[in-house]
Amino acid sequence: MAASPWGTGMKLYGQSDIDAAATDVFAVLTDFVHFEKVALRQGADVERTDRLRGYSVGSTWNVHFRYRGKGRHLAAELTALEPPSALNFEGKSGGFEFSVSMSLLPLAPRLTRLSVVLDVRPRTLAARIILQTAKLGRVRFEQRFSSRTEAFGRYLQQRLR
Repeated sequence: MAASPWGTGMKLYGQSDIDAAATDVFAVLTDFVHFEKVALRQGADVERTDRLRGYSVGSTWNVHFRYRGKGRHLAAELTALEPPSALNFEGKSGGFEFSVSMSLLPLAPRLTRLSVVLDVRPRTLAARIILQTAKLGRVRFEQRFSSRTEAFGRYLQQRLR
């Protein structure tokens, strides 16, 4: 991701320990068809925009959804896929660009740590102001992100049962 002319972004970190082998967690984590269907059930419009067979680096999506009463658009691309240990997405939404890195670390044969890093950067002056305001409540954002990462880990674990 290129440096933003509008200043530095904000990075959030989260992790969750999952009672399953890393290869199994990776298989569930990369079940993109499932996540597309989940987004559709929650009211989003998901469109796969690449012409690749299957899913690999370069897979892209456009997602339209409502958040806080407004229509939003998100464009995302799978930029790294390293089975069974890591994947990365980059994209843009509104005045922001983002990177989401997910890594899996085997702690034991049936225990895997999912680590997620979200890096959000402003692309416009308005986005920079929003991000600066968000940084004032950074602790709350970090707690919420950590909590949601743990919930996502529990969700992945449920899918493995």
